[in-house]
Amino acid sequence: MAKELIDQWEHGGEKLALAIRGLTSEDLTCFEEYPETDSHIIFSFITVDDYVFGTTRPVFLILLAAVGFVLLIACVNVSGLLLARATERTKEIGLRAALGASRARLIRQLITESLVLSVIGGAAGILLAAWSVRVFGSLIPETIPRGDEIKIDAEVFVYALVISVVAGLIFGLAPALFATRLDLNEVMKDGAGGKIAGLRSRRVRGFFLILEIGLTLVLLSGAGLLVNSSLRLNHAPLGFNPENALSMFITLPPQKYREERQWATFRRELADRISSIPGVTHAGTSNSILLHGADPRMPFKLTGLTDVDQDYSAVIRTIDGDLFEAMGMTVLRGRRFTSGDSINATNVAIVNESFARKFFPGKDPIGQRIYIDNEIQVIGLVNDVRNKSLAQPPEPAFYVFPEVLPYFSFCLVVRTSSNPLQIAAAVKDQLRLMDKDEPIEFIGTMPQIVAESGAETRFYLLMLSAFGLLALILTAIGIYGMMSYVVAQRTHEVGIRMALGARRIDVIKLIVSHGLFLTAIGIIAGVVASLWLTKFMAGLLYGVTPTDPGTLISVVAALSIIAFAACYLPARRATKVDPMTALRSE
Repeated sequence: MAKELIDQWEHGGEKLALAIRGLTSEDLTCFEEYPETDSHIIFSFITVDDYVFGTTRPVFLILLAAVGFVLLIACVNVSGLLLARATERTKEIGLRAALGASRARLIRQLITESLVLSVIGGAAGILLAAWSVRVFGSLIPETIPRGDEIKIDAEVFVYALVISVVAGLIFGLAPALFATRLDLNEVMKDGAGGKIAGLRSRRVRGFFLILEIGLTLVLLSGAGLLVNSSLRLNHAPLGFNPENALSMFITLPPQKYREERQWATFRRELADRISSIPGVTHAGTSNSILLHGADPRMPFKLTGLTDVDQDYSAVIRTIDGDLFEAMGMTVLRGRRFTSGDSINATNVAIVNESFARKFFPGKDPIGQRIYIDNEIQVIGLVNDVRNKSLAQPPEPAFYVFPEVLPYFSFCLVVRTSSNPLQIAAAVKDQLRLMDKDEPIEFIGTMPQIVAESGAETRFYLLMLSAFGLLALILTAIGIYGMMSYVVAQRTHEVGIRMALGARRIDVIKLIVSHGLFLTAIGIIAGVVASLWLTKFMAGLLYGVTPTDPGTLISVVAALSIIAFAACYLPARRATKVDPMTALRSE
């Protein structure tokens, strides 16, 4: 097996990721038998799952956690409402107990009511999910593995049903246990039961509110970090100019083009032909596909710097034609390749800024030498380019002619003086003139490539932001519902205070301060939790740390404003009640 892989990939660059099931350690030793083929190849072996889902798995785990947080917030909300309802039914439950109903029977009744609500909610959620998949399915980027297979099937239905039942049981149990813990002598007294239960349930409702606010803050912090990261990423320097540029990816069939010199000749001739098209200002080729998530690496030695040469590695990009001009890159020092350099194509190289900083710190890179199969002189320095993805910083890279590392796949970049799509047909015609059977694997404008590269990040950002917004709405509803219930319970107290001369502003302060006190505790708990949990998002962020104070302050401020509004509205409504009416209600 190993020899077959080497035969297939012996011309395929420096790094090979093999996603092959059943490859054993015995197979790996076979590579050592062919030093002539693997002298410039570093093999890394990964599982099929890591190959397919490796880059997306962390994001999906974060989205799954976000879904869990929203579910918890909703369940805490409903549990608080059930607790309030159970408090209102204290006398009813006490009467049932006095007539002989056991506590277990009462608990079963209350949990059954909770299960009915959860199953109805789960069914509504399934319908909403089915609608969402149809509406938002078109937004799923093609780069997400198996994104086209997302659908609501029997497995999803059973999973949702199980989650609904479990949530109904767990979050219906606390109100049921609380409501059935009664002193019948006190409950059966006229009006006393509601007061006693109300006092006992206040702390429980307060705990639910604190938990809900803390969960919401953690979720909003994660969404805020991704929003901040996305904004910074949109303004990150690309290192190239995507405007008025066209890109095309071509793979020469090895069965037809068997010799390495044919690959380099084809690339060079194609770039020359494309450059002659009216409207084309520059054209060049590269072995590296722009923003495609992969860059081949090459081991090399630095000569003349130490007594004993040390092995290094960096990204290698084989280029031809006017690639730098076509990409809109800048030669900062030295010079670019010329037609005269192609005579000694394996003896010259151009490095980027990252390469110069890492391997020639404090020195002029021009004139320095590296060694691969032979000594190569650095003749130029170009700016860094984000080539693997928008989110990944530029890596140390050096540019050489295709003869240094021949490969039958390459990318053609064309810069035009106007809309590049207008010359796309002419570019295809020139390719067919060279080989009428040569297929084009991809053709598109550079702005399109840049947009598609960020599509996956934008989709994840949209999903997490939607979950964060939903959590914020649920929290606002929860705070408003709890404060409305508190105000209703304290109607008699409010009437007495206003009858004794309390001003409306004093009553509002009294009610709002209680809600904001619980909110402050929830925010503190949420901040502590978010500082710990958001560190798992570090690999998904760009230009911002998981503990970014600006993001955290913004989230706290937004949640505080929502909480204040949710507390103020019921308090303001309470002050409009006529004191005499409030007193008579008791």
